[in-house]
Amino acid sequence: MFIVHCSLFIIHYSLNYAIFAPMKAKVKREHRKTLLFNDAEIEAIHNFCKKYKITNQTKFFREAIITTILQKTEEDHPKLF
Repeated sequence: MFIVHCSLFIIHYSLNYAIFAPMKAKVKREHRKTLLFNDAEIEAIHNFCKKYKITNQTKFFREAIITTILQKTEEDHPKLF
C-alpha cells in the first residue's frame, strides 16, 4: 500500500509540475503593496514565524492573503442547490 501511495504521489507531483511549471515561469510580480503593523501585531508575526520556522515572510504573507481570498470567494460563490 505504501508503494502504491508513493507512486500516486510521484505521478500527481509529476503531472502538477508538468502543468504548472510553464505557467509559474511566466508569472512575474510587478505590483507592490505595503503593509504597516503596530507593535503588538509585528511581535505576534515574529513569534509565529520563529515558532514555525518561517524564513520567508513575504511568501508567508502572500500565501496567507491569497488563501483567504480564495476561501472567501469559494464561500461566496452562488450555489444552485
